[in-house]
Amino acid sequence: MQNVRFALAALRSVWGKCSASPGTLRSALQAQSDAQFNSVSAGGIKTVSINGRMTSFADSGSGQFTPTEILEMWVYLIELYDRAVSDLGQGKTDLVIEARMERYLRPVAGYTDNYMYLAK
Repeated sequence: MQNVRFALAALRSVWGKCSASPGTLRSALQAQSDAQFNSVSAGGIKTVSINGRMTSFADSGSGQFTPTEILEMWVYLIELYDRAVSDLGQGKTDLVIEARMERYLRPVAGYTDNYMYLAK
């Protein structure tokens, strides 16, 4: 996934819209995923030409998310929801599940190489 903070903002946005109705977080995430899939699978138009006039549409620029990346994010959030339910057990409220999902969404702060266990 491209950007954890973007996914976290999307999760919070969906949660803010559906938190008034218990048990709806997963269905709201699925609705977002379905809408994005329908957009991506429909394809897109890059140029249109009629009566000697042409209009061009630009692709996503550097640093921008593509529609496919947005779809991957929604699918990832659904997978996190299912993982949270599995970890917490059935019967938990969406409030508890959403909080667990936020715990899973942490950006990588850094990494180091560790060759200590390589065989000689």
